[in-house]
Amino acid sequence: MSRFMIFSFTLLLLPNPLAAQEADAAAHGAECLEEVRQIHATDLDVFKRPPHRTEMYVFSPDGTQLRIVDTLWGSPFDAVSGIRGDANYSMLIGQDFWTGPTMDGPWTKSDYPLQEDRQAQVARMHAEETSNISDVACPVMVSLDGKTYISVGYRTQTNKDANGTFFGAMNTVYLDPKTRLPIRWDMTEFINSWKPGIDHELQITVFTYDPTIRLPRPD
Repeated sequence: MSRFMIFSFTLLLLPNPLAAQEADAAAHGAECLEEVRQIHATDLDVFKRPPHRTEMYVFSPDGTQLRIVDTLWGSPFDAVSGIRGDANYSMLIGQDFWTGPTMDGPWTKSDYPLQEDRQAQVARMHAEETSNISDVACPVMVSLDGKTYISVGYRTQTNKDANGTFFGAMNTVYLDPKTRLPIRWDMTEFINSWKPGIDHELQITVFTYDPTIRLPRPD
């Protein structure tokens, strides 16, 4: 056997560092994906969120601020919401729906109640989003406005329903490391079934938790 053949045979027996790196990267990627899915399934479950208010700042792709949406949440199914500066607010209590000129009303009842099993619908869409997560950014600790948060990123969307309706986006979420509740949620690269292409609008939602929030049913 020639020296070249012995050398070649020896190389075949040596571990391949590139293959090992690729295997490590694949294992790390799978671990990261599972960790992000777990965060979305648990910490970002709307049913675990206490009463709170949100301010959603909406920007065009060139950075121009388009609007601010204010919302009070008594629960996932009890909310008052409207665009700041507009005299057009909506109130949702269970399946019932009202409209009014301010966040305090007065309220006019709508004749078109929402579908009955909203809880099942929300739970189904949340499970679909958890399953469809991709393009993940592993959880890391970051500093934002002088405070430390857990930051996680991912892309996801719902499945098509019976009407072919779906929607999704790229998400970056900042969570309080103690409560594990979202404090800020950035969304962009929106896709949906009613508009072709990708929408690069940016929505930044800021959460403030307040256990005193109550949304009584209008008389």
